[in-house]
Formats: sequence, C-alpha cells, structure tokens
Amino acid sequence: MVQSQINSGAPDPIRVLLVDDHVVVRSGLRMILDSFREIQVVGEAGDADSAQALAEDLNQKGKLPHVVLMDLNMRGRDEGFYATETLVSRWPDIAVLIFTSFESDVSVARALQAGAQGHLLKGVSSEVLEHAVRGAMLGQAAFSSVSLRAFARAAAAPQSQRTELTSRETEIVQFLARSLTNREIATILFLSEATVKTHVANVFGKLGVASRQEAVEEAREMGILDA
Repeated sequence: MVQSQINSGAPDPIRVLLVDDHVVVRSGLRMILDSFREIQVVGEAGDADSAQALAEDLNQKGKLPHVVLMDLNMRGRDEGFYATETLVSRWPDIAVLIFTSFESDVSVARALQAGAQGHLLKGVSSEVLEHAVRGAMLGQAAFSSVSLRAFARAAAAPQSQRTELTSRETEIVQFLARSLTNREIATILFLSEATVKTHVANVFGKLGVASRQEAVEEAREMGILDA
C-alpha cells in the first residue's frame, strides 16, 4: 500500500484524531473532515484515557495522528487540558487543536499552557476548520476570531496574572536571546521545527508579545533572563 502511494506520487493524508465525549459531534466532524482532500480521520475517542490508548495503538500501527481535535469538557470535567498535556508530552510532534464551546480567557491560556497549538470554537465554518487542520500540520497556530480576542486579552493581562513559562519555554527564550533560528533550536534540542514553532508561539502568548525581540526584552524585565 505504501509502495503504491510512492509510485503514484500520492501524498500521505493528514491523519486526524477526534476527541469528544459526544458521539454526534464526532460523527459530524468525521463527515466534514473526510470530505476534504488529503485529510483522513484515523480514530475517535470519548475521553482522555481513551485518547491516550488510541494514540498508542495508532502509533504502533504507524498511523500516529498528525493533528488532534480536542474537546475541553468531557464527562463533566475539563479533561481536555490533561489529555492535551499528556499527548504533547508523549508525542511532541502531534498538533493539538482545542475544539470547544468554551471561550473564556482562562480557557485559552490554559490550553496554550497545556501545549495546544490552537483554540477553535465549535461554531466555526468548515472552511476555517479545514484551514486550521492544514495549518496545524505545518506548525501554524490556529484561533477562531472569538478565541483570538480571548487570547489577546489573556496576553494583555498584568504579569502577575500571566501563566508562567514551562522549563522548555524558558529554554526556548534563552535560545531566542542568542538569535538562533527555529531550525537551529530544533537541531540543538532534537525536536522538529514545527514543535519549536509551537513553543515560540506559546512564549509569545504567555509574555504578551508579538516578536522575538519583544519576547527577549520582556523575559529580561521579568527576570527570566539576565539583564
């Protein structure tokens, strides 16, 4: 099968895992995503534990998802944050897009802290969803317009209210201070360039900045870097 794809020149599809405790939501998402060219839903899970187990199984079969669409509130709890952190920690190259009905500033900030690459509301159009999935495959962040405004508010919050950087993100800031490129950082840390891009985006969000220079300056003011 793989050989025939190589010979025909057909690109590998973007593999997507759906994680939501509502079957009807997963069914609707599968129908939409499977209608897009070169996007394939490879599995569905209804909670955090099932998502982890399914990802393990898919990985063993050589079909680890490229992108995960993750609900936040499952079984009456905010399992999505835990599931996101677990998946990204286990497989850093997986891009998790939060797909939820919750639009609070705290929700967006926590999603980024957990390692999510984007935050979309369930009311987005199929075109926005397709663009987000394809962009996530390339390491791009994805936000619906409402989520983006919440992200901006969270970024503009006073320093005392901002989420602290993880040890990895602090390490990334140190490399930014040395003017290293994403590719150079990826080589040093043995990460993919897409993963480094995600870490950089998370740093920008948590520090409330829009550029590498601003990130370094803000980190120095906060004492993360030596002045």
